[in-house]
Amino acid sequence: MTDRSPDNDAVDASSWATPPERAERSSPFSRFFGGRGGGPRWTRSQKSIVPDDFRHRLDAMLIPKTTSERALGEVHRANDWVGAWNRAAQRFLAESRREDAHGDWARSAAARRNAAMCYHVANLLSDDDPRTIRTLRASSVQAFSQSIPRLLFETRKVRIPWRTRELQGYLCKPEDAERPMPLVCLLNGATTTKEELLLWTAPLRDAGFAVLTLDWPGTGEAAGNLKLSSQCDDITDGIWALAARDLDLDADHIALMGVSIGSSVALRAAAFDRRIGAVMAISPPFEPRFWSSNVPPAAARFLVALAGQAAALPYALQDFGISDLLHRITCPVLVVGAGQDQLIPASEAMHVAASLGDLATMIWYEQSGHCAYDQIDDWMEVAAQWLFGAFGFEIEEESYPPSTQVDVASGLGPKTDDRQPAHQTEDVVISVDPAARPERPANPERDAPPVKPLEADD
Repeated sequence: MTDRSPDNDAVDASSWATPPERAERSSPFSRFFGGRGGGPRWTRSQKSIVPDDFRHRLDAMLIPKTTSERALGEVHRANDWVGAWNRAAQRFLAESRREDAHGDWARSAAARRNAAMCYHVANLLSDDDPRTIRTLRASSVQAFSQSIPRLLFETRKVRIPWRTRELQGYLCKPEDAERPMPLVCLLNGATTTKEELLLWTAPLRDAGFAVLTLDWPGTGEAAGNLKLSSQCDDITDGIWALAARDLDLDADHIALMGVSIGSSVALRAAAFDRRIGAVMAISPPFEPRFWSSNVPPAAARFLVALAGQAAALPYALQDFGISDLLHRITCPVLVVGAGQDQLIPASEAMHVAASLGDLATMIWYEQSGHCAYDQIDDWMEVAAQWLFGAFGFEIEEESYPPSTQVDVASGLGPKTDDRQPAHQTEDVVISVDPAARPERPANPERDAPPVKPLEADD
């Protein structure tokens, strides 16, 4: 993924070099990511050892490589993680303030976006102090919300009602797309957030799709007060209410994209809500109870914390199994699998595709790790083209840019024109009309008592 935004932390990498014996001593840190220090898929670089696929994830966050190498180089043990990434975020915030003083709002916004992602990375391996976790999450959310209106025009934060609560999301509309636009809702995994996923969506937006990135219950901003659970397929009510309210959106063509265990939520929703036109499942689980004991320790602790009352990981993940629900799905499904997945076994994606039969289309990356972070531009490009077929749209090859032309300058980096950003930071609240939802099979474990619909906040 190409980033043409300014590198606000340009440091000579040679000044951070480490003798081989020092790197060898730091290799036990690799156990937090679930790999082996000397394995072929591990990169021994500077002062720490981390998996290649995690480095690809950092690249997908658009964090400059010099910043990533510097922060990782400061980590010798797990307790160093938060401090290293917090210092990286502070350097970006200082850079943002300097650029603001010089009147360069585009570079300032790019630096603030980078600070948000550094706070997010710090939270991935934070300590058990809930105050630290809340502070890092809030800092990431705030910095991102201040930067994104300047980097992505036609983007606003929305609040989607779910039962008696509200879920936070970002709605982004392509500037020149034909109205009404089909909508793709992205559901993050346990450790990803709506902010992180929004940075991946350039191929979808370039193809004319509006995108909604949403923190579903137990993830992102919803992690503090809602327990992680797959029993939230009725979030589609709020998504359709948003589409019905916004005349720019085509409520007849809505797709869900789930990442990691978010795929379970997306597929479960498709099993119970026939309004969903298509689903994309990235590294999906099939039956977690058979492999949850092998999840890397850091990810296991993170998931158990999100799950609230769960005493062990198998209990936290057991309701994300979808083997008994796939026969209900009637819409087309695109499955992305990774042959070197160290978190969810690669065979899980195969089982999902096999169970769906003719409804499934599968993309397989044999050399990629979990979620194929090193191939995001590729599978996003394929997903955009696949959606045209799933929705029955005609593809105009002249208007569809090749994947090699997708970069940060097309939407996520500083704009080349002199326009000032539109002020679209106000939250939009969508109310749900339960009567508009088609009838679905009863599920006592999923269905909550009826609640009074929320009133729209005009």
